[in-house]
Amino acid sequence: MKSAKHFRSAVVSVSLLLTAVAGTVSAATDEAVIQCRQKVMTAVGSHVGAVADIFKNQLPYGKDRIAEHARLLRGSVGMIESAFKQQTADTKTDAKPAVWKEWSKFEEKIKALDAEVAAFEKIAASGSPQEIGGQFRKVGGTCKGCHDDYRKPKEESRKK
Repeated sequence: MKSAKHFRSAVVSVSLLLTAVAGTVSAATDEAVIQCRQKVMTAVGSHVGAVADIFKNQLPYGKDRIAEHARLLRGSVGMIESAFKQQTADTKTDAKPAVWKEWSKFEEKIKALDAEVAAFEKIAASGSPQEIGGQFRKVGGTCKGCHDDYRKPKEESRKK
């Protein structure tokens, strides 16, 4: 019970912080917005990568570790929309301008990802390894679908 209270308290605190920050985003520089956005996407990628490593390398962490990554992934995915809300100059970013030109389609893809991650979080807590792996592949496919449409190809990446 105590950890549930702490979790709710943390969620409320983060929500209040994000609300306060959201009011200042419009005044933020493109560079600052991009840096924050990249950190959100790095967090998403880190949790996806960690789970992939657990499966790929048959690491002995078990379902509890995967469930924790699923929970944290859900929180990170929940920040994607606000991270991309402000359109930025097409510099030092891997986001295609199509993100903002097709904002409603982009939002639909985020919602689809959130739904798959929510299912993954639920299955990771109580499913079989096969069910967890199957849902994790759905999460990966949804990520890829968004990247195909809204992320620059590697040859155009800022990371070259």
